[in-house]
Amino acid sequence: MAYHGAWFRVRRKSVWISIVFAEIGKATGLFMTLHGASGTNDDDLRRAIRAGITEIHINTEVRLAWRRGLEGAFAKEPDQVVPYKLLAPAVDAMEQVISSRLRLFNGKS
Repeated sequence: MAYHGAWFRVRRKSVWISIVFAEIGKATGLFMTLHGASGTNDDDLRRAIRAGITEIHINTEVRLAWRRGLEGAFAKEPDQVVPYKLLAPAVDAMEQVISSRLRLFNGKS
């Protein structure tokens, strides 16, 4: 069963998250996915995990980090044409987002 982040954020009341997701998980025994969780705040993600969400998609958040990192590299070195020199800041930005989210998902933040 999958829920999209945009739909999830509209109804982000912690009681709703805790009760509804937990009840759906108990009733179905299915793994639940929060599809489109990019931009969902940390507290809501923690509640969703506690309520039984087992998979969380953050691809847009990672793509935005890549874009911002690349834009920063171009701003810093506007005449640079060597791809590997421009991509390093984009990869670093993605790694920061991924590391932060993994810590959250594993209960370490």
